[in-house]
Amino acid sequence: MNRAASQFIDAVRWMAAALVVLHHATNIFVNLSDIMKASHGPLVYAWWFVTAFGFAHAGLVMFFVFSGALVGGALIERMKEPKPFFRKYLIDRTVRIYIVLVPVLFLGAGLDIFGRHIFAGHAVYDPLFSDKFQLHLLLATLASLQGIWFSAFGTNDPLWSLAMEYWYYVCFPLLFLPLSAWHGRGMKIFGFSAGVAIFVALGLSGSYFAFGFLPWLLGVAVRLAKAPLVRSKYLALTIWIVPMTIMRLAVPFPAIDQFPMKAMVDGINALTTANLLLTLRFSDRPFRFCDLSIHKPMADFSYSLYTLHLPVLVFVWGLTDVFIRPGWHAELATPAHYAVAIGALLLVEILAYGISLLTERRTDVVRKWANALLPGAPKPASGAAATARAHSTQ
Repeated sequence: MNRAASQFIDAVRWMAAALVVLHHATNIFVNLSDIMKASHGPLVYAWWFVTAFGFAHAGLVMFFVFSGALVGGALIERMKEPKPFFRKYLIDRTVRIYIVLVPVLFLGAGLDIFGRHIFAGHAVYDPLFSDKFQLHLLLATLASLQGIWFSAFGTNDPLWSLAMEYWYYVCFPLLFLPLSAWHGRGMKIFGFSAGVAIFVALGLSGSYFAFGFLPWLLGVAVRLAKAPLVRSKYLALTIWIVPMTIMRLAVPFPAIDQFPMKAMVDGINALTTANLLLTLRFSDRPFRFCDLSIHKPMADFSYSLYTLHLPVLVFVWGLTDVFIRPGWHAELATPAHYAVAIGALLLVEILAYGISLLTERRTDVVRKWANALLPGAPKPASGAAATARAHSTQ
């Protein structure tokens, strides 16, 4: 990806992750049930608009488009080369997901179990999450089946999108293995058949899995396209913003979160996001806003932020029940409720940054270690072969 597209992706990654956190913090701490009955200031209406109209979910759809472009598109280009790719690709993708998922899953589980103990009787974890602390759900989450065939363990429901992402990583190269310049006909047939079997097995769950693959494939198309559909990045930005905003204002929330309306809204969001990303891919200059230096460092720990936030928010909910009063979080919003929501967001940001230093920042190190340790690692070239290769590249 060029500079314009990469900077746009970085900016959206961290802002969308923060919006997801703010959306969930609002659901817990900011009761706006009187928004249509009482008069409020412009900042309250702005908060309500940003957090209550499904823009957080729209950000997840955009993530799938970005992933398809960055991962799937790059893989297609690699498959055209007559050399092996699948082993390294699968290791790299698995490390990317699990280097954060495993630590955060157990940290969140520990926080949930501790919270259930110290906040017992406060109706925080029970009965709302009482059926989410079963061993098979922990194992299913470790197997990336949460949100597909099982619920996520504990309070960490947002992990559903990671399961989708991981299995897109697996299914995509198998389904497109016939394009490989390295594999023989028999392996291509076997790989494609395995990809179809896995996709069908997961798609039959009735989850978001099958539909979510479409935005991912749109991202792949962005990477492979030879020219943009729209030349002006400002026109492409308008085509992205206006329909998404109109749809989320015009369609009531219960309907917009259910099929077929959800498929239509998410489909238009994915198409307009892909169109904007394609325009930026062929643009010489990024958006001025995306050229700010803050975006890259914030994006670098957005994955940790997304995976960690809900167990922390629920624990803070328990603290308000103990140190303010039971049920305070559900009372009509006051300035104190907004302060707690913002404070919880900042707390999660700080914790996520710390965790990212131990996880996301070490992704390349763990990838090298796994590639060297796991079976099938390329053997070092002999002295003669290495010398010949060196001379051939001079």
